[in-house]
Amino acid sequence: MCTSVLYLGDNPKNPYVKLLLEALTEEGLDVTQIDWPLAFPLTRSALSHRNADVIHVGWLFGFYMTDDFTGSKIIDSLITLGRASVFILDIIFVNLLSISVVWTVHNTHHHENKYERFERIINEIAFVLFDSIVVKCEEAAEIVCKEYAYSDREKMEVIGDGNYISTYENNVSKAEARDWLSVDADSFVYLYFGLIREYKGVPDLIATFNDANIDDSELYIVGQPWTEEIASELKSQSKELDEIQLVLKYVDDEQIQYYLNMADVLVLPYRNILNSGSVHLGLSFGVPIIAPKTGCIPATIPEDNPFLYDHSDPDGLRRQLETVHEHPNLTNIGKANYDYAKKQDWKSTAREFKNVYEGLETDN
Repeated sequence: MCTSVLYLGDNPKNPYVKLLLEALTEEGLDVTQIDWPLAFPLTRSALSHRNADVIHVGWLFGFYMTDDFTGSKIIDSLITLGRASVFILDIIFVNLLSISVVWTVHNTHHHENKYERFERIINEIAFVLFDSIVVKCEEAAEIVCKEYAYSDREKMEVIGDGNYISTYENNVSKAEARDWLSVDADSFVYLYFGLIREYKGVPDLIATFNDANIDDSELYIVGQPWTEEIASELKSQSKELDEIQLVLKYVDDEQIQYYLNMADVLVLPYRNILNSGSVHLGLSFGVPIIAPKTGCIPATIPEDNPFLYDHSDPDGLRRQLETVHEHPNLTNIGKANYDYAKKQDWKSTAREFKNVYEGLETDN
């Protein structure tokens, strides 16, 4: 009889969940994705699927956090307090059932640091009562253990993500992509690509790009701003700067290849990060990557890509912008990144999760 897994939590614009669940199914697991109920999501899901062996959860804050729901910060905070209290009871109640709970820790905190006290209390309780904790690299395990008093390294499993090679179309050349986007064929193009949130440091990139000694270059900022305030800041920073192009919108899947393939380098100037899907995206398109040496980024990018920098160094990003501009063979680095991405396959990820699930069944 195969292991039955309930997966709770989804971001419809993030391919991570779809790729993971497909790979788990191909490994012979019985996987059900749950549209979880508002109150007591874990316990009610377990009780309505009594044959399930494991509940797998990802981002916990979605189970209790209410933000900009009523338009009143006070009312939203009170609703969040109520939901957080119910979710704490939910964690306790599901722990009394025979089902196991696995939690993948995608980040140590909510990216906008919303409701930090609620989050810390819930996360500490989850570290104690959930049966297995999954992180994506050894560095993440160390960071989590330092951050949370009740996290237990012995309860943690390290399982990396797969690649996005088969997820998006990738059949246009750099020349074709630049022609489609009306980008000068001779220009050196730096690209930021992805959702634009405060922690991703895009304003820092614009400021550093303006200070760097890089001629005949353009910077493309492509992605949906998280807030109108962020969009306004970027527009103000880039005003009257012809070498900075803002494409402040969500990019449809079929257009992603044009932006990734037209770029000479992908720049991800995170202020803080534990895991990055954008890094996997860049590797999957064979693009050289500039990023800080933080979280799981050094474990995700091959050593052949020499453009990581110390995020505590105020000149680190600028130096790498200048270094990559003068590098004689970015093509080989892009190829090394693509080859490295091919080794990060979802089949291996799913097999490791299967071992975790089956190990919990044995323990129980």
